[in-house]
Amino acid sequence: MIFTPAGELLGPGSTVRTVTLAHHPQLPDGEYTLVDAYCTDRSCDCRKTMIHVLLDGQHVSTVHYGWESPAFYQRWYGAPLDATTLAEMKGPSIDLNSPDRVPRDAMLAFFIRLLDARYAEHLRQQYAGVRAVLAAPDEGAPPLSGPSARAGQLTRVVRELGKQRKSKRRSALR
Repeated sequence: MIFTPAGELLGPGSTVRTVTLAHHPQLPDGEYTLVDAYCTDRSCDCRKTMIHVLLDGQHVSTVHYGWESPAFYQRWYGAPLDATTLAEMKGPSIDLNSPDRVPRDAMLAFFIRLLDARYAEHLRQQYAGVRAVLAAPDEGAPPLSGPSARAGQLTRVVRELGKQRKSKRRSALR
């Protein structure tokens, strides 16, 4: 599965969550941006998101979040899942390939605290929007997935977030 940031598929109407953190006992101070990404495999209906957590523009952690029941993920997978894998599919978990530039347990606790009903619904709506885009692909569009596409998309998202922050700072100074 290749996950692509929602903004790359849904356009400028797609939003990311940004939280400024100060004096946390385990996480560094700074601006945390949560970029939600979704699977671009047209045949997949995993109902999960991968959240790229950026601290001041640097990718520091990756959180998975699946909102369906364990029974759904068991059926979706099509083969028996052990308890650990099933727990990673349902609810939030830190990705095995996360860069872990911040403590895993602290990041997971931070994400769980941010995951209220409104944010969970936002992620489900973003997923529905991405699925709709994938169901009606643009004939002349470049491929939506692949390692180089994913790296390029995340780089563009980080670059765009940096521009938005600079623009906000300039506006605040006026």
